[in-house]
Amino acid sequence: MARRTPERISCVEEIIKAVQEQGITVVMAVGMGYFIFFIWRYVTQEILPALEKATGTTIALIDRIRTVSYTHLTLPTIYSV
Repeated sequence: MARRTPERISCVEEIIKAVQEQGITVVMAVGMGYFIFFIWRYVTQEILPALEKATGTTIALIDRIRTVSYTHLTLPTIYSV
């Protein structure tokens, strides 16, 4: 269970005060905007670089498979007796 610290209580009181002054719809819209911004920032800073790295690795592996397949097809014709 979370402790009731003065900082936490004041934060909750600020939210309640904002709801009383602005209305629940405005406060929820601002909260949703922050949530969307947080998700967008996480995707652009964490996930996209990892995907770029994975794409490079996948391309390198496909090139190696293509080389092995080509070698597998040409070796019997090179070393046929």
